[in-house]
Amino acid sequence: MERLIELTQKAISSNKKLPFSIYYCKRKQLLRHVPIFNPVIVFVLSGEKILSDEMEATCNAGEFLFLSETPGITISNIPGKQDYLALFIEFEYQDFDGIKLTTKNTERFLIGDMNAALVKSIIQFIEWSDVSPEEMWEIRRKELIHMLCFYGYQEIISMIVKPKINHQLTDVFKENPAIRWNIKNMSKKLAMSESTLRRRLKIEGTGFRDLNTQVRLAHGMHLLQTTDHSISIISEKCGYQSQSRFTERFKEIFGVTPKKLRQTLLAG
Repeated sequence: MERLIELTQKAISSNKKLPFSIYYCKRKQLLRHVPIFNPVIVFVLSGEKILSDEMEATCNAGEFLFLSETPGITISNIPGKQDYLALFIEFEYQDFDGIKLTTKNTERFLIGDMNAALVKSIIQFIEWSDVSPEEMWEIRRKELIHMLCFYGYQEIISMIVKPKINHQLTDVFKENPAIRWNIKNMSKKLAMSESTLRRRLKIEGTGFRDLNTQVRLAHGMHLLQTTDHSISIISEKCGYQSQSRFTERFKEIFGVTPKKLRQTLLAG
């Protein structure tokens, strides 16, 4: 575990694009209505992560949390004797193609132990990503899924929902979060009529503008915690010309201002 923590801490200062993210804080973070757009796995290396609302659970250091898609969840990241430190990997839905479903699970999350083999696999994932091209990242993600299934966590497969139209929208929004799409341009992008797109969104209970806003603000949350960009720069990267408007919407959704979130990364 010490080697994994060492590599993870080193990756915090990396300027390279990586197939994972590192989140840490020195003071408690409380984030409300955090959207999970794709299946994710979070390896908690120090401190603890607490899920609230409909999903009540605590993931301690040395454990991992697997989360399926959810429109919003309240999360607390709590430092212990050391800073809170976690490695976060987001999967694509195609990563699960071809993996046979062997168990049923109606839950949206799973917590498991990081055994020695899994820790070694994550270490290899980090080391390998430093030299591998982005086109090969999918292979390593698939390998990690197979590893989890081999060690008894097959139920993660049944937690994966069939991709919907909102997943397609999310993928497009993520390409450039600064762009504010309208439904006319999106329908052309997806090669479908506006009426068809509206109908499918209505069936899924998805709001076009709300989803676009969620993606942009979630990107802002990511940048606040993983870069040293100023809040004004981050607001622009999220498509907000006004920093005050970005701050207002951010607090409205997540229950904390960008400035307060940034302060949790600093010693009190």
